Order: sequence, then C-alpha cells, then structure tokens
Amino acid sequence: MNVFIHIPKTAGTFLGYLFDHGSDRRILWDYSADYSTALTPDHDIVAHADFISRWFWGVHGHFYYRKYADVFPQARFITCVRHPVNRIISQFKHEVYDAVRHEASIGAQADDPKARSLLSGCGLLEWFHFDPSVGNAQVNHLAGRRLQDYDFVFVQEMLVPCFGKFCERFSFKRKDPLIGSFPSLNSAVDRTFASNAQRRRFDMLTEIIQSQREQIFLLIPEEVALYENAVRIVSSVL
Repeated sequence: MNVFIHIPKTAGTFLGYLFDHGSDRRILWDYSADYSTALTPDHDIVAHADFISRWFWGVHGHFYYRKYADVFPQARFITCVRHPVNRIISQFKHEVYDAVRHEASIGAQADDPKARSLLSGCGLLEWFHFDPSVGNAQVNHLAGRRLQDYDFVFVQEMLVPCFGKFCERFSFKRKDPLIGSFPSLNSAVDRTFASNAQRRRFDMLTEIIQSQREQIFLLIPEEVALYENAVRIVSSVL
C-alpha cells in the first residue's frame, strides 16, 4: 500500500498517471478542490482500511500527511517536492489562468476577492501575502514525519532519474500509453485561451522579474531548507 501526498504544482498529476496505469488502475483518488477533506479521513475509508490496503495499490491526492498516518501506518508514504520559488510561481500562474478564463463570472461574484485581485494586477508578491499558507505548502503537507523517514521522495527537477530509482526499488513498471516518453501533464504548455487577447492578458498579469523571485526566496526559509534537504537525500541514492 502506498500513500502519495500530492503537493500542488509538483508533478503529482503526471506521477498519478504513471501510478494509475502501472498499478492496473488500482489508485484510490482523494481530492477536494477546497481542501475541506485534507486532514480528516472519510469514515468509510477508516472502517475499511484493511480491505483498501489489500485491494488498492495506493491512495493519491491533495491531503496532508497527518490524514492517513494512523489509518495506514504500514503504508509507504511518498511525495514529490519542487524548488519552492518555482512552485509558488507556478501556483500563482495557475490561479491567474483560472481567473482569466472565468473573468466574466468572477466579475459578478462578490465573494471572490482573491480572483478579482489577481485580475486587477496585484502581482506575485501581493498574491503571496494574500494567502500565507501558500509559502509553506510543502512544509505543511509533509509535517508530522521527518523528510528522511518518507519511503520515497521525488524531486521534480530530477524527476526522470527519481522515477527510475523508484521503479528499481519497488519493482514498479510503466504500463501507460505514453511509455517510452516522459512528458509533463497539467503544465504550462497545456494552457488554452479563448482568444489571443486573453492570452496576452494572462502574460501581462503573470509577468515576473528576478527581484520578485529573490524576495520570495527570502520569505520562505522553511521551504528552502526542506527542498535542500530533499535534494541531498535524493542525490545520495541516485
């Protein structure tokens, strides 16, 4: 039994795709768009934990380690991390993309101040301060277990050799339709726009300069330390 903690914008969609096919579609997906179930396991899952452990290859989704730590104590706990500045910027662009695509409906909603702020051009730094949790997303998802005690940690910037080592260690084999290649899914290249004007608007709202990257870096020391630790752990086994 494997529990994969999918931290947003860290290649979890692609890894889930590989795991799903490689396990003959025995993945229990656990996603809630608003993270309302990210900490509390479903009662039925707790009640049938033994059956789930035997039948499913793994659980995969947006949730925190603490959600399943006691439900599946014998499981392998796995995750993927990404350079925190790049992850934060990717999250920012993802949210701007959603706002731009749904701009007409957002304009009529008084309860979506974050999206309206993005559309007004608040920029990376103001958006970052709008939601403090975004800065420590990786730390928060993995809290409760030392990084070196996770059964496997992928690093997105080293994804190909990491996946090779994962397959070797756990006798996992790819069976997906994309076998022979290693493309990304749910990435920037997958973004589509209704018009060139909409694309230009997105590009304008997501323009980022180097000084902003440097400021973000200084604001997230815990995330930086976690990432550097992950790189050391992964580099030692590759």
